[in-house]
Amino acid sequence: MEQSYQKDQDDELELEGINEDGPLLGRGSPRTKTLAGQTELDPPLDKVQRQRQRRRRCYIIFGVVILGCLLIIGLFLPSPTSSSELSRYAEKLEWESQRARDMLLRNIGPRVGANDGLVVASPSRGESEDLPDYYYTWTRDSALVYKTLNTLDSSFPSNLSQFDELLLRDYVQSQLTIQNTANPSGGLDDGGLNEPKFQVDGKPFVGDWGRPQRDGPALRVLALIPYAHFLLDRAYPADLKYVQDNLYDPDQIMAPGKVVKNDLEEVSHGWSKSGFDLWEEVNGHHFFTLIVSLRALQAGSSLAYRLNDTGAELFYSEQADSIAQKLKVFWNDEKQYYLSTIPSLRLDGDNTPTSLPEREWLDCSIPLSLIHAGDHIDLDGYGQYNMTIPVFSATNPEVISTLHRYILSFDGLYKINGNIGSWTQGWALGRYREDVYDGVRKSKANPWHICTNAIAQSFYIMEAEHRTQGYIDTTESTKQFWNQALRKTVKPGRRYGTGGKSFEKALKRLREIGDRYLDVSRDAMDGEGWMSEQIGRNDGKPRGARDLTWSYASFMSAVKAREEAMASTGNEIVSR
Repeated sequence: MEQSYQKDQDDELELEGINEDGPLLGRGSPRTKTLAGQTELDPPLDKVQRQRQRRRRCYIIFGVVILGCLLIIGLFLPSPTSSSELSRYAEKLEWESQRARDMLLRNIGPRVGANDGLVVASPSRGESEDLPDYYYTWTRDSALVYKTLNTLDSSFPSNLSQFDELLLRDYVQSQLTIQNTANPSGGLDDGGLNEPKFQVDGKPFVGDWGRPQRDGPALRVLALIPYAHFLLDRAYPADLKYVQDNLYDPDQIMAPGKVVKNDLEEVSHGWSKSGFDLWEEVNGHHFFTLIVSLRALQAGSSLAYRLNDTGAELFYSEQADSIAQKLKVFWNDEKQYYLSTIPSLRLDGDNTPTSLPEREWLDCSIPLSLIHAGDHIDLDGYGQYNMTIPVFSATNPEVISTLHRYILSFDGLYKINGNIGSWTQGWALGRYREDVYDGVRKSKANPWHICTNAIAQSFYIMEAEHRTQGYIDTTESTKQFWNQALRKTVKPGRRYGTGGKSFEKALKRLREIGDRYLDVSRDAMDGEGWMSEQIGRNDGKPRGARDLTWSYASFMSAVKAREEAMASTGNEIVSR
């Protein structure tokens, strides 16, 4: 049912500040009676008593003078929330993001012992009992890393440095080889594109694993289509030939050497089939896999139109619409959140197992879905933001409700969060509450950098999206979120819009909460900025794979989202 909203521009949402005690009230000197019945302020004192009293008065006067000086000086010093302090914080994040990029690049290609363009998940090779073997290249991780590294902008072609373009071309070449490599999931045209990981020399991994994983081809499409548009915009003859030879040939369906076209064909024909989730644990149908598939097909339809592949344009668009309809079955009205996994899409011929492990199915894949496939994402790579189906936006009450409940699911779970009262102060977050993977084996799971950073980024997106929308609507399903986030009772059915102080305070608060979560991840880095996969649940120390490439990418992605949120206010921090 459509809900009506009461516009509330003048009713102030006063956010609670830090409680401060007022000045202590001085007590008056005792009044005593003389023998004659009269009062006097000071009874007769001997010489020693008068000296002590004078010293006390001097001390009091001296203390008052010092306190007054400190108060005056304090008026000219920046507070923790002053513009100069916030600017220094943003500059610090920019520097740390560049450091994360440098460390991420060490895990690509020959520097880490891999073929050119291949992303190694981690240098960890199981060399000690507390380290797993992550010395492989995952299709998913690689695509997300390159998607993070992309700095494409058709208005400013020079923004793509020669180094970045060579790196992208190395990635394309590496995927050309991998796509044409037979593996346990199949070959090029019979499921092999859904193989999750390969050796660092591009050869197949033949051991037991959770396969197939259907998000990899879709994420690779989303990483490379912006580059295809960039080359088409630059329009040198060599650029146009490169697109046709290596990315998308409208005259072929599936053929060796057409990375984007091959993946689009795989996604468009295989999205309805079951597979393993991004945590590589459960076979079923997964929200994350489906929504990135939808976005890949929307982006593919746009590229097909541009390349006059009209049949593919229509087919990809139709399949995207079909996925959008199926995403609705993930919403659980009773629990008020999107389930991360369901056993069946209720399609004819669906052979997915009818039961799943006992879980709440509330996990980190949902904020990751928002980040990588929300309505805000740029499908082309140069500013054409997606505004089409489905409505999966950071302003959507169902999305906000899901994010809120995901955060709350970790209440009381990790010792390192024990001294942090409210979730709004920043908690370390894991994949899901029932998780038992400790980074090496099954015991007690830990928080992850990528999940903690994902929530930070979700809050930055929420700020930017609400500013673009121009208002905040409060609903029954989100009232608890806004009450706790704003530290004030907010009634459902209210609308707080641009121009009101309440609106600006609320957006500021969203960024503050995002910063708290980002700081949790920052605090878990070592002094040189190294990031592991997990954060020790009891001591905050590194756990699991060391030097995890995806951890660096998640931090960089969150910092970029923060910069975009700041730019939406007109306070853009310009890169130096």
